Amino acid sequence: MKNIVNKLLIIVCFFWIESARSQADSNLLRLNYSTGKNLLLAENLNLLAEYYNIEIAQAEIDQAKLWNNPLFVWNAEMYSIAKNQYFGFNNQKLIQLEYAFSISGKRINAIRQANLNRELAELAFSDVIRGMVAEYSANYLSLNALKEKEAIFQLILSQFEDVIDLSTIKLSLGVNSESDLVRLQTEFLALQSLLAGIKNEIFQIESNLKTMLSLPAQTKLETQKINYVFPEKINIQLLIDSARMNRPDFLMAEKNLVLNDMKYKGQKKEAYPMINLGYQPLDGGSNYVRPYSGMVFEMSLPIFNRNQGNIRAAKVGIEQGKYTFEYAQVELENQVAASYLQHLNSKGIYMQYTDQMLQRMNELSVNAKMNFEKRNISLIEYIDHQRAYIDHQMNWIDATSNYYQSINQIYFTVGKEISF
Repeated sequence: MKNIVNKLLIIVCFFWIESARSQADSNLLRLNYSTGKNLLLAENLNLLAEYYNIEIAQAEIDQAKLWNNPLFVWNAEMYSIAKNQYFGFNNQKLIQLEYAFSISGKRINAIRQANLNRELAELAFSDVIRGMVAEYSANYLSLNALKEKEAIFQLILSQFEDVIDLSTIKLSLGVNSESDLVRLQTEFLALQSLLAGIKNEIFQIESNLKTMLSLPAQTKLETQKINYVFPEKINIQLLIDSARMNRPDFLMAEKNLVLNDMKYKGQKKEAYPMINLGYQPLDGGSNYVRPYSGMVFEMSLPIFNRNQGNIRAAKVGIEQGKYTFEYAQVELENQVAASYLQHLNSKGIYMQYTDQMLQRMNELSVNAKMNFEKRNISLIEYIDHQRAYIDHQMNWIDATSNYYQSINQIYFTVGKEISF
């Protein structure tokens, strides 16, 4: 009976451990770059909110297409002095229908402006996507780099722990000095402090990514290393030409020139009066004449207000838009050129780290531990070798990250991923 109880307890413990592991794994999200990018475009709350601007612009198009409502006029007697009678509707009454027409094409211009505003809203949405994808890529690359740095520090710290344990044993045997042990422990604490700083950066970037992807706070992210493929034979002019064709903010500045011209024409059309045409199917003595059917023609006389101020402001807006567009051109060219030069600079550093060099540095770290344990090198030499290894690995990771970040920056300034 006791054996059965023990077996049941073991089974219960096993299922409890597996349940805990399953719960821990359920919070782990293995996120590759493409999956995260798709999740960003589908779930980002700011992006979803920005999309509604397109719907608003479409609603404005629908509104601009609507015709004016007709005007119904009903005029009747409220009080008769002659009869001292209130609300004598049958004595005098007037029924009239009116409709306002534009002779200058205001409605057509309004529809064209609304359509252009929708195009601008779509470009603004694309620009938000461009910025978010660039931010997501930068965070993803940074998180990859930090995770690699974390792994390096954990590897070195595990080696230091082994060396410290061995030095403690040697100290108890009297074959090692206490100062060496203290020196190792001090270096171990310094490395732990550096690792803590890296972990804090990881927590912050993970928080940014989870916010962008609308993931719950308890989610643990596991990213994968990505490799950008960037064409070698490319020049600044090709990138600038591509940016002019693809960058949403530049296309918006270009379309704003057309919009400003439309606004100017629209303000000139506002100077023309609206014409009201009406029909009176019944006038039952409202003018103290026999009942009759009539027509109505009404229009304002543009004598004092010919919309001069708004026309002048719209004309100034055209000139202002030209300078804004010229600035956008200069800004685009300089941003693309700067990102390309930064890429070349980052690539030059990245290419200096060869596979042979990386292999030799890995061997240096492993051999340093073995040689120190065998007393082939001193404590100072061991620490110096490990520091050199850490510095080299950190520089290599930074060089790789900077190289990929430079490609990501080119994609952002050009407005698309370069594949030609």
